[in-house]
Amino acid sequence: LDLNQLEVGRLSVDEDFYINVDYVDMRPLEMAYPEIHYDYLDIQIPLTATEKMAYATTSEKFTLRESKPGNDIAFFQEIPDSILKVQPGQFVIFFPQEFHSPIIGDGKIKKVVVKVKY
Repeated sequence: LDLNQLEVGRLSVDEDFYINVDYVDMRPLEMAYPEIHYDYLDIQIPLTATEKMAYATTSEKFTLRESKPGNDIAFFQEIPDSILKVQPGQFVIFFPQEFHSPIIGDGKIKKVVVKVKY
């Protein structure tokens, strides 16, 4: 499977496994509020640009901004201190309840997020 050839959108395999292909504007760090997921882990794969991702351990405390359990996501207020640079050809895995802030940078990025029920 050539990930670069996938069209933007959601590819459903089954209820426990699906792929989101996004083409989005990246954002500055100060706008990258962290998220967690309740049931699914993320495998994040940048395709067209280097992407920064902020992250934090589950032991760190963050203030809840918005929770959407039906969409498997919650957003928090504080920006994590640790930053990863993930280049095309690399990937990172975030497990449920791990704080992460993807799509940090300049310009647009095409990326794949594989969602696997955990």
